[in-house]
Amino acid sequence: MAARGGRAVGWQLQQLRRGPRRVGREAGRAPAGRVEPRVEVLLQRPGLPNGLFSHILPAVRCRGRACYPLPRGASVETAFYLLLVIGNIGFFDVVFFHWYRCRLAERPECHREVFWHTVRHLVYALQFLWVANLRFHGAALLALGVLYAADVVVAWSDVWEETRSRSRQGGLPRGEYFTHVVLSVLVGAYLMSVLHAVWPDRLLPTALVVDPPSVPPLLRVLMTMMGLSALGVFVFDLTAWFKRGRAFRSLPQHAAS
Repeated sequence: MAARGGRAVGWQLQQLRRGPRRVGREAGRAPAGRVEPRVEVLLQRPGLPNGLFSHILPAVRCRGRACYPLPRGASVETAFYLLLVIGNIGFFDVVFFHWYRCRLAERPECHREVFWHTVRHLVYALQFLWVANLRFHGAALLALGVLYAADVVVAWSDVWEETRSRSRQGGLPRGEYFTHVVLSVLVGAYLMSVLHAVWPDRLLPTALVVDPPSVPPLLRVLMTMMGLSALGVFVFDLTAWFKRGRAFRSLPQHAAS
């Protein structure tokens, strides 16, 4: 059994030969922790026919006489905690600055900016749900690529709109600007952690599996609830955005344009 984070993940290693090199007793001669980049190992789900959902990995890690596939590492846990902090800071940013202090949804000139904030609710809802519960294998990682590309587009569009939509308020409040700087730094670290965590999974058979990170269960439940709440806020805000759009278009001089 291959272990990750102290628990078995359900993969069995079958020995293969590649030329004069063997996986097994010979591999056990490697020093503890040494990575053999040319050894191939067949991963096989227990209880399935031979070859079903199997894949060749280009490297193994050998400790004594036991060989394991390259571990996922702690990057997914790092990404989890960073996203948890980002989510709470983002919640404060939305509630205090967007809703309470600036009241963006009530301002016709901020209507387009509010749209990008609404879309961001959906983007981060999906991130909360996958980081806390799921693991993408193989070609399924393309879905994550689309999700994070959408995150970049939303962030860029939001910054583009802020210059125009906040001009009547004298620009962003100083506290909101500082909050955005902190979030940008954290998001950069988070994206690097995600990339490091999912990169080995590109070699696995295409699948979407439930494989939560090794974090306290209560925190995982918290992030899952954050994702479900963000989905609800997305639906509510999107409905309100369309209603306010019709009201703004009826105003003189089309102030929302």
